[in-house]
Amino acid sequence: MVRGAHETRDLTGSKRRISGVLCPPNKEAIAEIVRQACRSRGIQLQPISCGRNWGFGSALPDQDDVYLLDLSLLNSIQNLDLTEHRVTLEPGVTQGQLDKALELSGRSHTFNVTGAGATASVLGNALERGIGYVQQRDLDILELELITGNGDILKTSRFDSRLAGRHRSGLGPDPLGLFTQSSFGIVTGATLALKRRPEQMSSLSLAMRDADCLPEFFTVLSDILAEGWLHCVPHVFNDTRFTTSLEPFLGPANTPQFSPWSAMIPIAAPSAVARGMAQELERRLSPLGKVTSALLSCPVDQTQPASQHPVTAMPPYLLAELGKLSQGIPSNIAMPGVAWAALQKRVADDSDPETASTAGLIHVTPTCPLAGGAPTELLSIIERVRSTHRWRTLPMTFNVMSCRLAALIISIPFDRAQPDEAARCRDFASELLEACCFAGFAPYRLGIEPKAASLPSAAAPWRNLFSAIQQQLDPYSVLASGKYHHLWENRVVSC
Repeated sequence: MVRGAHETRDLTGSKRRISGVLCPPNKEAIAEIVRQACRSRGIQLQPISCGRNWGFGSALPDQDDVYLLDLSLLNSIQNLDLTEHRVTLEPGVTQGQLDKALELSGRSHTFNVTGAGATASVLGNALERGIGYVQQRDLDILELELITGNGDILKTSRFDSRLAGRHRSGLGPDPLGLFTQSSFGIVTGATLALKRRPEQMSSLSLAMRDADCLPEFFTVLSDILAEGWLHCVPHVFNDTRFTTSLEPFLGPANTPQFSPWSAMIPIAAPSAVARGMAQELERRLSPLGKVTSALLSCPVDQTQPASQHPVTAMPPYLLAELGKLSQGIPSNIAMPGVAWAALQKRVADDSDPETASTAGLIHVTPTCPLAGGAPTELLSIIERVRSTHRWRTLPMTFNVMSCRLAALIISIPFDRAQPDEAARCRDFASELLEACCFAGFAPYRLGIEPKAASLPSAAAPWRNLFSAIQQQLDPYSVLASGKYHHLWENRVVSC
């Protein structure tokens, strides 16, 4: 026990009563805690990896009066296998820790990094189906090790085979997906795929002429992704997203004016192939605005003069920091933007956004098809709700997950120290999520609050199946119901 019963809040301004915090040092200790909870009855455990699920609940459980099972002490990289392009690690391993291990091994490989910062858990984000710069991160998982609600230790590979940890599905039904966005087990380790570093890793940038170019951009990009030669997650930012990210470093007076929408498209390939990819992307996208190819190649040559492009005109050190994400290297560049967007306050680059200031942040994450004008319809819904609540302009990013689908990350900043503003923000986020769900734009992941009554619910056969799986794996209800359980459980969710 690290801490007894207490009440705590997180970056979203949510509050929970915590029965206690347990910090087991290894999986054997976790299994023993689970077995004791089974015998005690009524004790529920909520596992967290590192507790840095920014904007979605951080370390808070979905409900009151549960014990947090803090897995941050399980922070071992157990096997870094560069020959087979994979790594086996525990839930407490951070993006920064894995990057350091790859650096010490010669940087021949990269991993599917996200913008959540160096201190965020690699595995925790993958289990939430976070989105990296290569693909959705649960697709990196080759094998999971977990402890069920009755203390059994299992691996999703299921068989004692030479394929274990090499082949995601193996033989027969694949249970791996059951343990992402669920509370069917306590994940204690995973084998994840690594990427071999090619000669060239950079990004191409498109500054669109105006907002009307966005539908055509998605049409062109969808066709490109469907052709299969571009392997990445393009990120499409509105001007507010760029401004709130860069003003903490440059100041309002020195921050360039950005296009209404700008896209950054990672390119990773041998140099000759990368040049051809950049040329083809420029040919197809230049009718929509200003294209800068081979942007953010890292390390940046700091002796070269900056161009007049609004991104490349930035100081070399900042350009290099932006370039890290394209290189598969974690960056804290987004962290100061949390305090700046909410408070116009500058904090340290490596600061914890939850303790550095009173800034708050709630993410709402609707998904939408790329075709048929759906992105424009989604943005119209958001603007209608925003103007009704008289909320300031929102930072937004489209993460294009495939040739068919994009996830829109809407970041809502507020001041946690102002109760009225915090309550107003939660009401706004709740109505925003409700409006998106009502129109069919369901989120790709959830936070601990708010919940929308119109969230999709699984059909009755699936609800029965998932409930049966939960009962089989957790017969004594030791594992606390998570934020996704209400998608198949008929229960009241308290926020």
